[in-house]
Amino acid sequence: MLPRQTSASGSPPSRRNRSIRLTDRCGRRCCACRTTTGCWPFCLLQHLVIDDWSLAFLDREFSRFYRARLQPDTGAEAAPPPLQLGAYADARRNTPLNEEDLRHRTERLAGAPDLSTIPSDRPRPAELSTDGARIAFRLDDDVTSAVRRSARAARTTPFTVLTAVAVALLHRHGTGDAIVVGTPVSRRGNAGLDSVMGCLTALMPPRFTVGADLSFRDLVRSAQSEVLDLVRHRDVPSGELIRRTATAGQLSRFPLFQTVAQVNDSPSPG
Repeated sequence: MLPRQTSASGSPPSRRNRSIRLTDRCGRRCCACRTTTGCWPFCLLQHLVIDDWSLAFLDREFSRFYRARLQPDTGAEAAPPPLQLGAYADARRNTPLNEEDLRHRTERLAGAPDLSTIPSDRPRPAELSTDGARIAFRLDDDVTSAVRRSARAARTTPFTVLTAVAVALLHRHGTGDAIVVGTPVSRRGNAGLDSVMGCLTALMPPRFTVGADLSFRDLVRSAQSEVLDLVRHRDVPSGELIRRTATAGQLSRFPLFQTVAQVNDSPSPG
């Protein structure tokens, strides 16, 4: 068991409302814990500096270099990946905005509702906070099999079907006919980025129009069209999209969308 971190007064430090300065290199911390059975390395990562795809790559790289340190003659060490995150970030920073792509996504969100979530049973707070909770549950085998069958029948992916389910659920519970959700879109569009360790994912907002006479099959087709459009325009900066479309002064909610649809299909570490 690792010792609990305490402040000068002896009490655990407060972790609420703590700002993060990215210049302090606080996104990662490595340490070792010695026990009676050996020495165990730990690496703590902040979600701003890594995405799910990178975790499997980190696991392979850490294991390879750790073996090379223990057994120098095995030849486990190799040259670093040709593209590093810093070089990728510099290239992104120096690439001019594609105004045509940005205008396309901005027009797609024109007139979108300020709120796209299930109506709450109490007033929303005046300002957005980090308070919240997580409810985890598992879909049984019958449901997952039905999702895969629906995806095959529609010639699409389970992610598209599940996104359509989320949109249908929001509409059923009174969100309205125009619905915007968020979904993670990877910027790893070529093989050269597969070995880049960092957060190369952005939350992008697909928009849906749901009417009372819209069938679920048509909703799945709409979801597929929106997802493909986001992938084609994956290089649109989400921050710039928010600046051009969100209503100023919306402090009580996340701009553009308040519901995120995500399916984690990245390789599992280990």
